[in-house]
Amino acid sequence: MFTPNGTALVSNAGEGKLKKKLLDGSYDPNFGINGSIPVSPTSGNKMDCVANDQNIYTFWRLPSPSIGWTIKKYDSNGVLDSSYGVNGTLTINYNYYQVFTDNNSNLYFVDLNNKIKKILANGQVDNSFNFNNPTSIVGLSNNYLYIYRSLGLSRLDFNGNLDTTFGNQGGLYLEKFYLNENTDEIITFTISNTSNSTMIIEKYTSTGIIDTNFGVNGVKTITAFTTPMFYTADFDSDGNIVFFGGYSLNNWTIGSYPNLKMIMRLKPNGMEDYTFNHNSFYYMGNTDNDGYIIDAKIVNGNKYLVINKYRYTMGSFKTYLSQIIRTAVLSTSEIDKEGKLSVYPNPVQDEFNIVLQNNEKLESVEIFDMAGRSILKTLVLKNNVADLTKGTYLLLIKTNKKSYQTKFIKN
Repeated sequence: MFTPNGTALVSNAGEGKLKKKLLDGSYDPNFGINGSIPVSPTSGNKMDCVANDQNIYTFWRLPSPSIGWTIKKYDSNGVLDSSYGVNGTLTINYNYYQVFTDNNSNLYFVDLNNKIKKILANGQVDNSFNFNNPTSIVGLSNNYLYIYRSLGLSRLDFNGNLDTTFGNQGGLYLEKFYLNENTDEIITFTISNTSNSTMIIEKYTSTGIIDTNFGVNGVKTITAFTTPMFYTADFDSDGNIVFFGGYSLNNWTIGSYPNLKMIMRLKPNGMEDYTFNHNSFYYMGNTDNDGYIIDAKIVNGNKYLVINKYRYTMGSFKTYLSQIIRTAVLSTSEIDKEGKLSVYPNPVQDEFNIVLQNNEKLESVEIFDMAGRSILKTLVLKNNVADLTKGTYLLLIKTNKKSYQTKFIKN
């Protein structure tokens, strides 16, 4: 489980301990008592903990024949809040199938009658919560509770008031969706692996209407990949949309699982972000069976915490947590400042030459248009571009030492 700031809380099956992972991958020895806090190892498919950046709640089923749960509240360091309930423990006398916490540490339960019950951060029941219709909670932003009801996706403020301005008279017909928790923008996507692996992405504004500035009238179509499988998506702090999943190198069949990681980034307007990974808008793993990504949290624009799943025997899978750090190639200004690369003539009409340092050997040259599309690939220092149309182009040069990026003008 990830907290909003990217902290990973981990509990191994049957262990009964919740531990905190640091960003270097180690467990925090100062968390709780001796590095852990107790959680229920036998709660079945019930959620046994929820957390935000300030607090962690754990839930323990009352022993039969009693009905209900005990709740314990901890701070982010795993210290029990003795002011909560009675000596840090609160009891509720009903069962639930969903529980969420907002940024103010209020709890929202959906009971077995599909009714929302709210408990304040101090442990008091909020009897003023205003929504009593049967529903289910499908997400929280910093501003709203997102629910499903007869009109489809709807949202409540944290007092339980329905936002009738959202979507069409308070509803929006969506199935699986991904939410920008800061801005309340929404994306949804589908992939048809039976039709040339076409990926259709739609984006909605914070008011629940289609964002016509995204893609073409709110819809982005991607056909760049063969058999992609994306399992989750997230927004970074700049509003870019990052998709996480995997792909298969060979022998892929419908219904099979990918064996390599895949991450793709689009700009807020739906354009492919070719600054993402060395002039590519996506990253593909290159180690066979290193697993595919089933969940992810963007810590910042360049660091992702991901949960990977991989097959280690036929029909058996394992999961593991890893960190992916995005690194960028040198920018044009950095290259020019160091003076280690020369491209001439520039502007060019027919041919340009590349001059490297004496101890460097050329590995590849690739030319992109300003939309990020690859135009030409070569392996030589003298390149003929007479057939290119006039305009500005991006040049990616790879040597045995490093990668360079610069621009040239075709006259």
